[in-house]
Amino acid sequence: MIVEFKRLLRSPMLYLVLLIGSAILLRPLLLMCISGEIGMNMGFYTLFSYSWAASDFTPFAALFAVLPYADSFCDDYNSGYSTAITILLGVDKYSFRRAISVAISGGIVMAILVMITIVVCDLFSNSPDVPDNTDFMFNTIWAKMGILFLYNGLVFKTLKVLVAFLFGSLWALVGLAISTVVINKYVTNIAPFVLYQIIWFLLPEQRWNPVYLLRADSNFIPSLWFVLLYQGSLIIVFFTLSVLGIRRRIKI
Repeated sequence: MIVEFKRLLRSPMLYLVLLIGSAILLRPLLLMCISGEIGMNMGFYTLFSYSWAASDFTPFAALFAVLPYADSFCDDYNSGYSTAITILLGVDKYSFRRAISVAISGGIVMAILVMITIVVCDLFSNSPDVPDNTDFMFNTIWAKMGILFLYNGLVFKTLKVLVAFLFGSLWALVGLAISTVVINKYVTNIAPFVLYQIIWFLLPEQRWNPVYLLRADSNFIPSLWFVLLYQGSLIIVFFTLSVLGIRRRIKI
């Protein structure tokens, strides 16, 4: 697994995705700085929510989870590396490691992007967060479950990172599963985004739509446990499909 993580960290795409994703998410805050709005007594929750709502990041979020490493099986298969490594490790261990590393890659990217946004919003916030200035979040699961102000928002921030990690892991695995069916880097990177958009169109404002689970702010999402269990279940499904797909493709 160490080899896999070194390979991921050497990928220029990882850093390009983090750079572009950060630029998109922080653009609204930069514009507020230029206009002077940042200094107008805004708390963390106002800045954080505005950053995600005004950046238009969510419609393209699946791409950022997939691009860094989901196509790694395509590289392995086309180069013959997958056959060579399975002779040493066995196909079961290789397929498991490939699925784990891809899931973690997508999760890490999304988690880091959320953490960057949290840090920047913390730095720029100049007003304490109290119920009076966070009423726009009262219909979210974070307020309904009493999470917003626990330990000065630390619980909220930690759970936001966790939810983003699960979201990234899920869509990276969707890409990996597709790559075992169509071994083509372009299809692997684009198909999850197309599926993401189709689901968004077919299931608008539905709790079952995984698109809404990145922010988990919509008032029709029943609870945090639903978000965690639903994304976790889908991760298990696509992890299994990926492992089985790799085993089907590789013959020693």
